[in-house]
Amino acid sequence: MFDYFYGAQAEQFSFYRVPKVLFTREQFKQLPAEAKILYGIMLDKLDLSVKNKWGDEKGRVYIIYTIEQIMEDMNCADQKATKLLDELEKKCGLIERKRQGLGKPNLIFVKNFITGVEGSRRKSAIRTYFTVIYCFKASIARAQARYPLFHSDRGFQYTGKPFCTRLKKHHMKQSMSRVPIVPTMGRWKVFGIF
Repeated sequence: MFDYFYGAQAEQFSFYRVPKVLFTREQFKQLPAEAKILYGIMLDKLDLSVKNKWGDEKGRVYIIYTIEQIMEDMNCADQKATKLLDELEKKCGLIERKRQGLGKPNLIFVKNFITGVEGSRRKSAIRTYFTVIYCFKASIARAQARYPLFHSDRGFQYTGKPFCTRLKKHHMKQSMSRVPIVPTMGRWKVFGIF
């Protein structure tokens, strides 16, 4: 039988952290639980890599984690360890392996799971930017010879250099409101020529 934890005993263990998004995001739903746990172990190993200053010429941090170590940590055979690595690399792109050759272990670049999630937000932001440009062009066509005031929120698409250059080119002044509380509200209320 197992005994209970008493007092400070509960703090004596260290834990692997597995990001919650691996269980909640649709893009990771098909990833097996063992692969998610392995990714959590790899994230833990990144700390040691940072301390050892293991990085490539681009500043990307890597870990050295052999198949044998994975087999021991995951209590599995060679075939299963290889399959888990393939799942992480090929199925969802959470790692990238780089061969060193000459019998040396592969370098494993553990990728940032947040940037994958942010990538979908970035695509949405790009669509928003093109919507802004479309409405901007429509506003120019309607304003013609006038020097209108363009009212917007403070989103990146309105504060970036390309957009500000367009405003100057068409002799428009920009007026900015506070960032809206509702994120989608910005798309609908920003376009105004006064």
